[in-house]
Amino acid sequence: MSIKTKLTTICLLGSIALVGCGNSESEENSEGPASGESQQASQVKVPDVKDKTLYEAITALREVKLNYEVSNEDFDSAAEKHNTRDWVVEEQSKKAGDSVPARDTVTLTVKKK
Repeated sequence: MSIKTKLTTICLLGSIALVGCGNSESEENSEGPASGESQQASQVKVPDVKDKTLYEAITALREVKLNYEVSNEDFDSAAEKHNTRDWVVEEQSKKAGDSVPARDTVTLTVKKK
């Protein structure tokens, strides 16, 4: 058997092995837990952050894996980094106690203390 024939055979067997691995992996994924179970696990309860400092609100939202946006014309990202204790949450876009998907965004309307 020539070297070219041996190399072709090795490549062919390697390709077959890789294709076989790919098929079993996708079969494993399709037989995993029901998608409803994982969706329920990713639901979180919105904390009540009204009347809290922005610092406290951000901390509470991060603890339950929620994102946030700040709504106020006078508030900018530089202020957020340094003065979050000087702002108070007047309103929140998601009602406290509601179940929402993790990583959902809550808009916080703030005012300066």
